Formats: sequence, structure tokens, C-alpha cells
Amino acid sequence: MRLSPAAITCLAISGIYIFINFFTSSLEFDSSNKIARYLQNAGGDGIAKFFFLVITYFGFPVVPVLPVIPLLLLRDKWVPFKITFLFSISGYIIGFLKVIYGGPRPWWVGDGVQVFGQCGVTDFGRPSGHAFISAYAFLLLFKFYIYDDQSQTYTERIRTEEVEALDEEPTPDLPDIEARPQKKMLRRSTLDRPPKTEWDSMKTMWLTIGIILSILIGISRIYLGAHSFEQIFLGWSYAAIFYIFTIYYLDEQTDNLFLFFLDGRHRNQQTKVFGTVTALYILMLTLPLVVSLLTSASREANKKIWVANMLKQCEGGFSQEFPMDSMSLYLCVMGVITFGMIYGMMFAKHNIMLISKYLTTSQLILRKLVGLAVFAVIALVCYYGVPTTNYIVCYLVNLNALLLFVAISAYTVLPKLFDMMGLSNNSKVEELNRNSDYLSY
Repeated sequence: MRLSPAAITCLAISGIYIFINFFTSSLEFDSSNKIARYLQNAGGDGIAKFFFLVITYFGFPVVPVLPVIPLLLLRDKWVPFKITFLFSISGYIIGFLKVIYGGPRPWWVGDGVQVFGQCGVTDFGRPSGHAFISAYAFLLLFKFYIYDDQSQTYTERIRTEEVEALDEEPTPDLPDIEARPQKKMLRRSTLDRPPKTEWDSMKTMWLTIGIILSILIGISRIYLGAHSFEQIFLGWSYAAIFYIFTIYYLDEQTDNLFLFFLDGRHRNQQTKVFGTVTALYILMLTLPLVVSLLTSASREANKKIWVANMLKQCEGGFSQEFPMDSMSLYLCVMGVITFGMIYGMMFAKHNIMLISKYLTTSQLILRKLVGLAVFAVIALVCYYGVPTTNYIVCYLVNLNALLLFVAISAYTVLPKLFDMMGLSNNSKVEELNRNSDYLSY
């Protein structure tokens, strides 16, 4: 798919800003802190503070968990699962960027810049995670739920055909006839792309709301002393680049990845696929940690100054239990969700992308309660049941295992429990849509 002129322009502006910002980072607080002090003095510690705290929490964590609503309510779960997959990648990206940049927040270094309700925020400030995640989330939700044609569900747009595939390689010591590779039929699925839609006033309204909210979230971060406007612009720039990459490449590739596992093609090379996924998973998990450890010593002098200012600002309310490196590193663990979903699809036996229309409301509610109970047990065991000696162990073990097992259980453990409790949409007892037959094997 060729990039549109608007996408090319957006990429150029974002890339230029990132490049310039790399060489001007030492000046980022000169003018920004003047703006922050002006806003804080004008707004004070009353209604304005409350308003911007609400706005900033709407940007994170509210917006990133919005897919949970359709995930709980809709029977066709392809889009919510895909958005969850993409959101977890975005969380990993912004966490990794924070580890790489390692920049301070305004209230760590700026005289007269107050911290409003943010003493617990101790991860690095550059670039802004709120700016990145909120802008990317708004654009992605707009694309999938407002812009795309929703007249057909994803399940209805799946097309499956039987294709010939060679089985195992011929064995040299067998007779010629037996040595020939055996042909077998392989199911291969494709997904029809949504038809192009005309722009209308409804799309304009929702896009405008998203842009205004993103701008307000950015302003709230400046007002609260959490970020400079350069850090906000940097977050928006990376969000724009990743969104364009998502729309023009990652969106379709994610659909293809889901289809690859759900129609069983991976089983012809299960060991190879499992090894590749595991290698990528280990690389994803360790790369931010390695960068963090390598850069930690060079930032040590600055960290002492930052911590001193943080203690002064928070008047003893700042806890040093978790070093600032750890809080940025913890964002990177979000990427584990993508691998948990892949492992889950790899070993899944039932269709969880489409919930049967024959299940009653009480059965659907019971399914949610069972799911919450399973996730709660996993969280308690992984996060509280394993001793945490330092932030690296927490990152590599507690948080990692929690997200990995929660995602895997959604595809493997829960369907088995639903079967046992009579809450399943197993194709053995029901007829599913013809296009979704391939999903239940």
C-alpha cells in the first residue's frame, strides 16, 4: 500500500522534529518551564488542578483500557483483540524510548515548577508517555470503530480455501514411489479488507474530539509539571510515526498473524514457529534491561540531583523504593501481552474470536466472572506469591509472568473451564457461521 501525501507529510514533520530535538535536548526546559510556571500561577491549586488531573488520567490509563469494554460486550472479538495486541506494542515502544532517552521531568529540575499530584510518577520524562499513548489510542480507536466500514464483522469477512501442500521431505532410503513427497490439503484463510468509506460529518466530529482531547492531555502534563512541551511534541511525533506504520503495514500483518495461528497453518512447523517466537520474546524482554543497565552509570550523577529535588518538592512523600529506571522499564513489559496472545493462539483448541449467539445473558455474565476469577488468581500468584528482591526480578519474573499467563489463559485455560461448566461455544455442539468453521478445530 502506497503512502498518501498526508502520511508522507506527517512522517516528514515528525522525523524532522525528532532529529532536531536530539540536538536541542539541553535547551528543552528553558522556555517550557516559563510556560509551566505561568500556567500554574494562573490556574493555582484549585479547580484548574482538579480539571487537569482528570484530563491527564483520562489520557492514561483510561484510554488504553477502552478496548476492554467491547472485549467484554461484543460477541465478535477480533477487533478488541487486535487493538489490545497493538496497544501492548505501543506500551513497549514508549517504555523503551524512555529507557533510551532517560530525560528528567520539569519538576525534577525546574525552579518554581510545582508538582501537582504526581509525586508517585518517577519514570523518565522524555518522551511523554501520555502524549504518545493517548494520540495513538485515539487515532487507532477512530480508525477501527468510526472510520472503517462496520457493516460486516471480521468473522464474516474471513475467506478460507483448501490448498495443496507438500508433507514431509522424501526419505532417501525409501523406494521411489514412497520417497515422493506426499500431498495434503491445507486450509489457508484470508481477510477481506473493509471497503473504503466516504468522509462525513460524523467522522469529522469524532476526529475533532480526539484531537482536542489529545491536546488537552498534553496541556495537562505541562500544567502538572510532568512534562515540557518538547517532551509532549516528541511523544506526539513518535505516535504519528507508529500510527502510520500500523495503518500501512502492521494492521494487515496482525490480521495475517491471527489467521496463520487460528486456521492451524503453524502446526506444520510447530517447533520452528515456537522457537522463533520464543527467541523474539526473550530479545524483547532483555533488550530494554540491557540498555537500562548500560546507561545507568552515566546518568548516576544527574539522578542524585533529580532525586534531591523530588524529595524537596514532595516533602517526604516521595518513595525511593523503586528507582526511576525501573518505572520506565516496567512500561516495556507491556509487550509481553503480544507474545502471550501468540502462545495462546498457538495452543488454543477452541474459537475465542467469536462467541456463540446461542449463549444466554446469564451464561455470558458467568463467563466474565470466571475469567475475572482466573485472572485474579494468576495476578495474586505471580505478583505477590513470588519474592521480589529488586526491580529487575520484578520486571523479569513478577510482571512478566503475570501478563504472559493472563494472555495465554484467555486462549487455553478459560475455554476448557467453559467446556466443563457448559458455557462453551464448541463447534461440536453448535453450528457456527460457515466462514468461521475453520476457527473451531
